[in-house]
Amino acid sequence: MKRIVLSVFLALVLVLGGLIACAAPVAPPAAPPVAPPVAPPVAPPVAPPVAPPVAPTVTAPEKLFYEGEIITFVNGSDVGGGTDVWARLFARYMPRFLPGGPTIICRNMTAADGMVAGNYMYEVARADGLTIFTGSLTQVLQNILRFPGMTYHLENMPCVLGYIGGAVTVVSSDVVKDIEGLMEAEGLIFGRDGPTSSGAQTFIWSAELLDFPVEKMIWGYTGGGPARLALIAGEINAHTESVLGYNTSMLPYIESGEVVALFQTGIFDVNGNVIRDPGLPDVPTLEEVYKDIYGELPSGPKYDVYKSLVVGVRGFGKYLTFPPDTPDHIVDMWTKAVRDMANDPEFMKEFGRVCPGAKMLLTEDSPGMWESVVCPPAEIVAFAREVLTEEYGVSFD
Repeated sequence: MKRIVLSVFLALVLVLGGLIACAAPVAPPAAPPVAPPVAPPVAPPVAPPVAPPVAPTVTAPEKLFYEGEIITFVNGSDVGGGTDVWARLFARYMPRFLPGGPTIICRNMTAADGMVAGNYMYEVARADGLTIFTGSLTQVLQNILRFPGMTYHLENMPCVLGYIGGAVTVVSSDVVKDIEGLMEAEGLIFGRDGPTSSGAQTFIWSAELLDFPVEKMIWGYTGGGPARLALIAGEINAHTESVLGYNTSMLPYIESGEVVALFQTGIFDVNGNVIRDPGLPDVPTLEEVYKDIYGELPSGPKYDVYKSLVVGVRGFGKYLTFPPDTPDHIVDMWTKAVRDMANDPEFMKEFGRVCPGAKMLLTEDSPGMWESVVCPPAEIVAFAREVLTEEYGVSFD
């Protein structure tokens, strides 16, 4: 009986325990552990797209300005004359100093004392740097005095280089031996190509200033060379010679006593004073001779003409100039080239041999000088034309 009661009691305890367990809240099952949030992967920065490298275009080197070109030097003088020799010397050396190393040839156009050459350069030649005028004093005088048929105006043609060289008056010693003899000379005969040539202008205005007697002037020789031969042959007995011609051709006759040098034109110094040409240091200038004779320096209209048409033009006895409207870059190129050439020892040595005593004038160093020489004041030109017409039969019509 006691066993039965005990069993019933245990059963009740179990029942009550189950009921209590059922009433108590049941904890939810534990969630599985959660990993901390992971940021999505970030793509590395992407550089802007780069075009694949392109091989550089291979082109021919830029052509130098004168590469493969032929330049023509045009001059109005005979082959073998002073201007021609000067031009050919420059034609040999200039290519070294021009970009592209062009070939330079010389063309002589002597008709009408070179006036045709001047007209050609002014009206026909293209302003492309391939045609250059290697002019002379004769064309400068033509430009100043103006003759029928002329069209060129040198003052409108850019110039980069001049050649400074004086002239000297010489006579046969059997007629005149010194200045005193010149003032009393009898039978003095001068010869040249014409009254407006550079040599004739030197003699004419010297005679006008010093007032020495001249028996006759013969025209028709084709230049300084033929006139020189006429002097040696006795056809004439008075002659004007460039300092270049004097030093290269006349000295043997001076040294032998057959010919006497009386006076020279001289050249202008930087202050505008006439000085002896360095290539002829032992021969007096006309100014010195005039002062010895008359006790004072020359002055007046005739002397103004002499300074312009005789001494002044000697600053451009020869020159390099271009057709009108030639582009500045071409003129600048030649300006640099002639300066470089003037600083080249080899060229200057040859220049001194071919043109003893001569000087080069770079127009860049003397702004305005070219224009003032080739186009002097109108009153000087008018007076010169009047004297040449009335006294020497020159026609300007």
